[in-house]
Amino acid sequence: MRDLYNYITASPKDATVIADYNLKETPLALGSKLYDDVQSIAEGTAKEAVLKGVRDWYKDNQTRRNITAGTSIKGVFYLVDLDNKLLVSVVEELKRIGVYGNGGEWEPIGKWGLGGVDCGGCNVQINVATYKQLGADNYKFTVSNGVYGPSFKKTDYGNGYNDLPAEDMTALRQKLYDCMNGTKVEVKKYPGSKRNYDIPGFVVALTAQYDKKKLKDLLTYLKSDKRLQNFATRMEATSKGIAAYYASKGPGDYTGD
Repeated sequence: MRDLYNYITASPKDATVIADYNLKETPLALGSKLYDDVQSIAEGTAKEAVLKGVRDWYKDNQTRRNITAGTSIKGVFYLVDLDNKLLVSVVEELKRIGVYGNGGEWEPIGKWGLGGVDCGGCNVQINVATYKQLGADNYKFTVSNGVYGPSFKKTDYGNGYNDLPAEDMTALRQKLYDCMNGTKVEVKKYPGSKRNYDIPGFVVALTAQYDKKKLKDLLTYLKSDKRLQNFATRMEATSKGIAAYYASKGPGDYTGD
């Protein structure tokens, strides 16, 4: 089975976009649609890729028996698109106030090696006994679909550097999610390797789309709210203090880490 890590951390230059479309639903409203779309890829493009890889390999290895080969389709959700400068400004202001995202939430599309938010995976596998049976399309094909749509999760802990409460963080993150108005979907294919029958791996990337006016209003709110800006000031002071502390240490000095 193709290792998910190998193609999630591959260079974006290695990837080929094989599908690119927009949905009116926001990522959180996709429900079973992501599951259904991935199932379609599994039974179509991914299955064809596995069969091609096995057939090409089997031509030079016709005496081998009981071959098992497959690939995976990874679902990933991206909240941040680096090409959306207004969105980036909002996220940077949230960070300045001390808001941190849940796992992978701030990791942007455009830096594929960073991951984003995990939306599960789908395994595609083919088992065939002999080269002759493969030629007769006599093989076992299975799909294990564990892909799910993204969901909003509240922040469990506050920021210990500036004492921003978890409740505030949850509310501010929710305000950003409330600005979403659609989803961009990209299906990318990553090249395989000889040890894996040259079968590619696949990623289905969901990137949130936003209402421009709502983003502008949110940015204005974040910058004008005196209470939130107080947290930003405290965060900046703490960050400068930490930077100064490390700058004062020489090579080999104890830092308390």
